[in-house]
Amino acid sequence: MLSKQSLAILKRRKEAATTKFVFPAECSSKPYLPTLVTRRVREHYEALGVPVNLGTHGLRHTALTQLASMGCNPVAFCRYVPD
Repeated sequence: MLSKQSLAILKRRKEAATTKFVFPAECSSKPYLPTLVTRRVREHYEALGVPVNLGTHGLRHTALTQLASMGCNPVAFCRYVPD
């Protein structure tokens, strides 16, 4: 289960969202182009020394796996993470 603080942060983020997209473009309610998201993530990977072949979807899986390994309930967490 997520902590009360984590749940509160996710709830506020969901309530404040103006779009259903995880990465909305700054100038519209449309999503970023996948190539731009991939490029930005790759830049951060390189800066952190993370293998760039992990990809953005791999990052999502890694984050959720880490949460699960810490005892977070994936069902509770997924209510706040868009597909």
